[in-house]
Amino acid sequence: MIDEQAEQIAEQWLTHAAESAGQKDLKGHMGMISKRVSVQGVPGFDNIDYDIWYKQCKHQFEMSMIKSIAY
Repeated sequence: MIDEQAEQIAEQWLTHAAESAGQKDLKGHMGMISKRVSVQGVPGFDNIDYDIWYKQCKHQFEMSMIKSIAY
């Protein structure tokens, strides 16, 4: 049961992340990201924190770089 709930939460998050990115909704998208985020292992980045994630999304949304996104 817990595994199913965790899977549902993850799927909902991924769906909302894809929708907000597809709609270029920076505020909505970043509202789903913890201010304490720390992502490692992404090529080209030592570490991605909230500020880097925000700047990258802002740039991508403003430049219409995302053509399609789905999970």
